[in-house]
Amino acid sequence: MPLELPGAVFFGWESPSWGGGVAFYDPDASGRALVTAYRLGADQLADIWAQEMHRQPGADLDLDLLLRRGSLVAGPGRYERLLVVDEFGSDPVVTFTFPRGHRPAENPPSPAYADTIVRGLVETHGLSEDVARTYVASLAPPPELYSLSKSVALLCCWARRRRVARTGSVSTVPTTT
Repeated sequence: MPLELPGAVFFGWESPSWGGGVAFYDPDASGRALVTAYRLGADQLADIWAQEMHRQPGADLDLDLLLRRGSLVAGPGRYERLLVVDEFGSDPVVTFTFPRGHRPAENPPSPAYADTIVRGLVETHGLSEDVARTYVASLAPPPELYSLSKSVALLCCWARRRRVARTGSVSTVPTTT
């Protein structure tokens, strides 16, 4: 499902898998972030979040606490902050990104990673390939700012509040650009 969030996406860190920067969501930046939402169970969201931080999956995620606070921070790493960023209908949209004060250095994505993002924007948002490439190029730092660091894909989710309240679990929708 296509969504547009306030804020911006940028590429940073150095992904050992992709060989370049990956997407991060910065809710404090000006602009718009085009994202794709997917429905996940609460346990799936917790597992993906753990795996992105190179932790063992299977830990519980306190979604009630996340919804009350609007964010949870597990540490200083690249995707250690869960953040409620919007609502889809009456359900919260959740993503993970860097904690405040720990913004990764900007780093351009590998061509393969950028192509994956472009394909997602074309398929989900219905953009032409040229428009999607222009958008992705606008997210990358200019060459004079390239660092040795790079990053990973934006994931947002929406959770059904009613199910959380009744069962403690959630159907969520992750989002990647």
